[in-house]
This record gives sequence, C-alpha cells and structure tokens, in this order.
Amino acid sequence: MSEIRKRSSIWIYFIDLDNGKAECRICKVKISYRAGSTNNLHRHMRFVHPATLLEKVRKVCDPSQQGDPSSASAPTTSGTRSDPDPDDPTSTQPVDQQTSGTAKTGSSQTSILKFLPKGMTPLRQNMIDEELAKMIAKDFQPFSVVEDKEFKNYCLALNPSYVLPARKTLSQKIIPKLYDRQRELLQAELSKVSAVCITSDSWTSRATSSFMAVTCHYIEDYKMKSCLLDCFEVSERHTSENLAEELLKVAQEWKIKHKVVCCITDNAANIVKSIKLLKWTHLPCLAHTINLIVRDALKVIKSTVDKVKGIVEFFHKSTTATQKLKNTQRQMG
Repeated sequence: MSEIRKRSSIWIYFIDLDNGKAECRICKVKISYRAGSTNNLHRHMRFVHPATLLEKVRKVCDPSQQGDPSSASAPTTSGTRSDPDPDDPTSTQPVDQQTSGTAKTGSSQTSILKFLPKGMTPLRQNMIDEELAKMIAKDFQPFSVVEDKEFKNYCLALNPSYVLPARKTLSQKIIPKLYDRQRELLQAELSKVSAVCITSDSWTSRATSSFMAVTCHYIEDYKMKSCLLDCFEVSERHTSENLAEELLKVAQEWKIKHKVVCCITDNAANIVKSIKLLKWTHLPCLAHTINLIVRDALKVIKSTVDKVKGIVEFFHKSTTATQKLKNTQRQMG
C-alpha cells in the first residue's frame, strides 16, 4: 500500500480493491480514486455519511466495542491510535497513527474528526428552534409534535446533535420570544407608513367563546401588505360601545389611531355603529354583502331546495338505494 494510504485516516472507512476502486465499509458502494489522491473518498464520507459517521467511527476505531481486537476493520500499523472520546461528539482530540513507534503529525495527516458531525452551537440550536416554532404556528401543529416518536427519529436523522425542545419550552419560551421579536419588527414597519386600513370580524367557537380579530392593511414600496394585529376573546356584551372600545384599544396599542383611513366589517348593526363612534370611515365587506343577497334570493326557491336536500338525504341513508342509483346511471351512460 502506498505511503498516502498509510498516512490518510480515510482508509479506516474503505477497503482497497487494488483496481483503482475502494469499497465503503458503511454502505458497500464502490468509489473510484486516483493513485495518490483520496479526494473522492473524502467527498463520499462528507456528503453521504455525515449523520451516521460518528457511530461508525466508534465501531471501526474502538476494538473494545467489537469484542475481538483482531476483528477491527481499520488497517493496522506498527503504532497505536488514540480515539476521540465516544461520549463527546465535539471532541477535538486527533487520531494519531504511529509508524515504527514515531507519531506522524502535521498537515499531511487527515484527521477522522474532519468528517464527524459538528457539535451543535447555541446559535445554530436557537435558529432551528425558531424554525420549528414557525412551523408549528403557521401549519397549526400541536406542541406535542415534538414528543412524537417518528418526528424525533426524523430530526435525529437530519442532525444527531440537535436536541428537540420540550413542549413546555416551546409554548412558554421559544414562541413567546419569537412573537415579541416579530411584534417589534411590525411596530417599526407600521411607524413608517402614513395610512392604513383595518378589518375586523367576530365569531363564536364551538365552546361558545366569542372572539374578535383585527387585521391591518397598508402599502409599502408599491406592494400590498397585511398583518394580524390582535385576536382576543370578547367577554363583554357585543354592544357598539364595547366593540368601539376594543377597536380603539388595538389602534392605540399599535399607534395607528390617526392613520386609519377606513375600516371594513360585516353589515351587523352593532359593529357598523361602533365604527361611527370612532369617527372612522366604514366600508361594508363585499363578500358578506353578496352572501346576504344570495340568501335572500334563495328564499324564493326554498321549497325546491328542500326537496333536493330530501332526495340527497334519502340516498345517503340507504346503501341499497345508492347502489340502484349507480346501476341506473351506468345503464343511462
């Protein structure tokens, strides 16, 4: 074997086939290489086995883990090799190979640790935590997703050094921190605009809790932008005075009270009056207006609609009738 192979620790992961090719000990793939150059072998380890390399190094380089020192698959030399601490993936202790009792160190010797997954830095950990929080918030995922076994395995495969946060950490620390920062960015952006339009809508949940949402729309650099200013539970009666007070509170909190050029809501009398109390220009919601028009139009054909609903309900309740209907449809083409 050439001197380059003796010096390069990359051969711990490959079997030399003596025909210009080497076989990966991990995936058994055959890699071509040129005499005196192991670049292809390095590239294979770097891109194909970054996540599983640490465990493979333990099995290959530590004979004590395999029970029989003579069964170690690493090429033997007349010296000794000191392994990195298997319990510390960020260990920087080099792997020394000695020939004739003399340790060979220097730039010509490639360290195994060059291929090991890097330890997770606090900055990187925080960045991934925030992306996880965004995924949960935007995709409406439950906090318990971090406790799912397969999700844990997926994250482990992506980066073994990453530690998933607990659901309590997500809900009480990471997401509130992310919210505060996004809020500051939005406040800074709204402070630069001269006019905004707000929309408001209310609804009742299945648990009979009443909620109100306030959104803001504005133009920046000739682009339309929209954002949610607040979504909160309304415990008081939905009088026009109470609704006006809630809207004013949101506008003052975001410092846009004197920037509101119009407010769009549905046609409910209480919310329309609340906008007038605030002396804002009111515009009715087009979608809600069209919905009211269609509802009024459907009253004329209510008896026909009821008959059609009755027919559909009959077939939904009878599998025999449904099958006969399908057979008739096939016969009629």
